[in-house]
Amino acid sequence: MVSGAIHLAAGTGPNKDGGIKRLQEKNLLVNPEMEEVPNDDPDKAGRIAEQDPPAGTKVLEGSEVTLKIYAQPEMVTVTDYTGKMFEEAKAGLEALGLKVERRDVDSDEPEGTVVGQSPSSGEVVKGSVVTLEVSNGANAEIEMPYLVDLTVNEAKAKLAEAGHKGSVEVVEEATDDPNKDGRVASTEPGERSKLKASDKVVLHVYRYQDPGNGGGDDDGGGGDGSDCGGPLQPACPPGQ
Repeated sequence: MVSGAIHLAAGTGPNKDGGIKRLQEKNLLVNPEMEEVPNDDPDKAGRIAEQDPPAGTKVLEGSEVTLKIYAQPEMVTVTDYTGKMFEEAKAGLEALGLKVERRDVDSDEPEGTVVGQSPSSGEVVKGSVVTLEVSNGANAEIEMPYLVDLTVNEAKAKLAEAGHKGSVEVVEEATDDPNKDGRVASTEPGERSKLKASDKVVLHVYRYQDPGNGGGDDDGGGGDGSDCGGPLQPACPPGQ
């Protein structure tokens, strides 16, 4: 007598026991050796992945059907690294066999701090991706360091050490002291002020002007005009 092989839909059909029961109801035998198929979906674990002969095949009663079953994926428990530094979180998650995806976000937490994690807890399949939201420090509060008498490059380096990430504007101020040339006279904001890491900082920097370059008498009148028209000098009168 011929029997129609029953269709056991891969992954969405019955579990192993249910599949065996349905085949036996059709007077078919089931091969007791069932190969497990690798699987990363916990919902498919224990369900029938394949059958041989395939669905729709006409077979004799008593024929043997071989089944392949989706294996149970290896699960790991996620550790929540919110509040920890990214490198620590990455190392810990990778040690569990998980993949790490980093996404930098604006935050008032120090740069490199994990401020969000998905998933943050529970069991996941080994090899799954965990997304870490990491502070770029843009909104973090820092304290303005003392920069007076430093060169512009030295001042910028010290700002970076303090966590500053914003722009730096340089405004020149005249000085007749050559020893102050190129050095910071004052800053905006001032020393020990609180500011966001992304805020702009203004450096007022001395620029030496040789007083001997000017001509004429003490009040600047009656000269040859050499004390006008230059950097940080008043405009020259017409004709000069």
